[in-house]
Amino acid sequence: MKSLYTLFLIVALVVSFDVSATTFIVTQSGFTFSPVGLTANVGDTIKWEWTSGSHTTTSVTVPSGAATWDAPLNSGNPNFSYVVQVPGLYAYICTIHAAMEMAGGFQVAGTTAISNVTATSVDFSASIENGTDVLIVRIKSPQASRANIRVLDFMGRQIAELNGIEFGIGENVFKKPLEIETRGIYFVRLELGGKVETKKILVN
Repeated sequence: MKSLYTLFLIVALVVSFDVSATTFIVTQSGFTFSPVGLTANVGDTIKWEWTSGSHTTTSVTVPSGAATWDAPLNSGNPNFSYVVQVPGLYAYICTIHAAMEMAGGFQVAGTTAISNVTATSVDFSASIENGTDVLIVRIKSPQASRANIRVLDFMGRQIAELNGIEFGIGENVFKKPLEIETRGIYFVRLELGGKVETKKILVN
């Protein structure tokens, strides 16, 4: 009877773990990954799915202690799954089409929120002011709080940051001139309440 009870506990723990974990699907479409950015938790799975052509999903930036990956995406290998074990920022590319900026990334958040306000509870958008290299960030929040904003290139390298910005209830607008050397895709990352949300911007 004792061994049966132990087995029941083990099965219950495994089931509860599987239920709490999420699988995020990243679809290869033409020369893009969709979604290009997402937020996950430790234990979640990122699964890339192929649709056409010959591509790869290859890590270029991973947190310390995390495993790297380099997997083909083609008719013979139509999908690849990666189970996240370490929190932090991950960036990846298609090595065949890196020059076409075929890239993506995901942020793995911690499991404990440090504030009642999180990135998922605010309306967050990012854009480039017309005719300039000025970043415009809009945050609409139900309450006042503080956040960090980081701008990354498609290789995961940080090019700008706004640390400890304070915002109030309602819509808040922040501007930050960027020093852009290469035109293309960039990621704007909002860090708030232990959670992270990422937006993609295009600098022409």
